[in-house]
Amino acid sequence: MKCNHDLHLGDPIVDPDWIVQFETWMERRGRAGQTRNQYRSALCQMFKLAMAPAWRKKTGVTVNPFLGIQRDRGVSRQTVMTVDDVRALIAAASYHVRLAVAIGALAPKLRLANILALRWREHVEPRPALDYGGELYT
Repeated sequence: MKCNHDLHLGDPIVDPDWIVQFETWMERRGRAGQTRNQYRSALCQMFKLAMAPAWRKKTGVTVNPFLGIQRDRGVSRQTVMTVDDVRALIAAASYHVRLAVAIGALAPKLRLANILALRWREHVEPRPALDYGGELYT
């Protein structure tokens, strides 16, 4: 069933029941709290833009009806791999993936400048450059 309400920017300002209907619509569709918060944020930003001096005269919007609307609480997620899963992943991974995982594991202790200063030939694989069709890769 498709509904066409022919809404304009000022409608939720004049009749806040449109916001209540919007909240009911999101709930009926079974949207997760994070998705509902994204919808609310998008509408809040739309009204913020409509209130900007460049658009205010054209839109007539001087109030953001989505300011102060309570957000849904986020659901915290925690995914943890077992030690055996990590070992199996590392054992099956290519050298470059193992290297990336090692850097990622050390990242909290490394400073950006230290990471950017890494040189493949000097710090990672100190062997002669490889020749691929006339081009040297170091």
